[in-house]
Amino acid sequence: MQCQKSDTIKDDSLENRRSPPKPVTPAPTPELIVPTVPLGSQGLELSAQGLVCMGMSTSYGPPKADEEMIELIHKAVEHGVTLLDTSDVMGLTQMRSL
Repeated sequence: MQCQKSDTIKDDSLENRRSPPKPVTPAPTPELIVPTVPLGSQGLELSAQGLVCMGMSTSYGPPKADEEMIELIHKAVEHGVTLLDTSDVMGLTQMRSL
C-alpha cells in the first residue's frame, strides 16, 4: 500500500506541549585549594602544582592580553599556587611585566 499525502497524519500537539528548555545552572563547587609539599629542610612549602607561564608570551602563538594573563595569575594564587614557572626564553620583557 502506498501512502498518499492525504493519508499522512500530522500531530503538532507534541510540539505545542513542549516547554522551552530550562537554563542549566552549574552546581556549586567547593573552593579548590592546591595542596602544598615541603621544599628543602627549612620548613618552606611549595604548591604541589604550578602555573606554567610559557603560553602567556610568545611560545604558543601570539602573546595573550596582559589583563587576561594577570587575572589568570591572580586566580592561580587565590587557589594556592605558589610556583610560577617562568624563564627568559618565554619572553623576558613580558614575563617581567606580568
